[in-house]
Amino acid sequence: MRDEHDAMIKCPTATKDSARQPTASPVLCFLWEHSPRLSGPFEQTLSRVPRDTSASSKTDQNPPVEVRSHTVANVIDQLSGTVLMKMCAVALFLSILAAAVWLGLSMTTPESSGGGANPGGEEEGKGCVPTLLPKADVGLCRNLEVFYMELGNVSCKIIPKCNLYRQKITTWPQPIVKFPAAMDGAQYLLVMVDPDAPSRRDPRMKYWRHWVVSNITAANLKAGNIRGNVITDYQPPTPPPTTGLHRYQFFVYLQGDRVISIPTRENRNRGAWRLQKFLQDHRLQNHETSTQFMTEHDGQFAPPDY
Repeated sequence: MRDEHDAMIKCPTATKDSARQPTASPVLCFLWEHSPRLSGPFEQTLSRVPRDTSASSKTDQNPPVEVRSHTVANVIDQLSGTVLMKMCAVALFLSILAAAVWLGLSMTTPESSGGGANPGGEEEGKGCVPTLLPKADVGLCRNLEVFYMELGNVSCKIIPKCNLYRQKITTWPQPIVKFPAAMDGAQYLLVMVDPDAPSRRDPRMKYWRHWVVSNITAANLKAGNIRGNVITDYQPPTPPPTTGLHRYQFFVYLQGDRVISIPTRENRNRGAWRLQKFLQDHRLQNHETSTQFMTEHDGQFAPPDY
């Protein structure tokens, strides 16, 4: 096929008679001379060029202008189409690669905020940290800090399941509770309750009393040293199985010169504590500060008997 095309296409040569010899257009000559490096469509296009084998050698050497123009146009069209397809393929590949990179980054970025996006806290290692409470449960979140060993400040957070934290918190001693804005010289009352006993859907034992301490000085409260008159000993969070997340709420009241107590009979039972009546009896209507955290049963500890 190459020999047949050479008979049709005559490119100028460096001879003294070259100026008088009919030749093909410079564009077609360039494409033909570089055809070994170009794709097959040029060969196919040239093979379709009409020829009259019975014509004179002069006609073969000097094909009609319209034939040459048509051939060059076809070659250029096919070249443009091939290049365009390759550019589209490259663009598609780059788009897919960029999307894959973005997806990978978004999957490895830890959640840092926003309504308990990861309530289970399932990340291991460095990612095993408490997550923020849902927006519906941040109303009590003020400047009260609650610290547990290993976890740090859990105020307004969800205890993660990873690293057995939900099991460990049921055995840890009382947390460090700090109120940095406590007024010097004042006395305070600390109350810790579970309003979701035995569950948030069925809180018939709500305000399960976990901890009550009165006569706490401002200095101790600022330092997180809860010392005073222990009315109800600290009981760790122990939510029952299949009851979901429980809220554990902390309230700090300005006690003043009030004498705080709970009747012995009432103090024997922690569940179904009438918190509002207790506050009314001691004229403690408004708390100075508050916070809460959430956790749930992890299947490894015995819950309280409701």
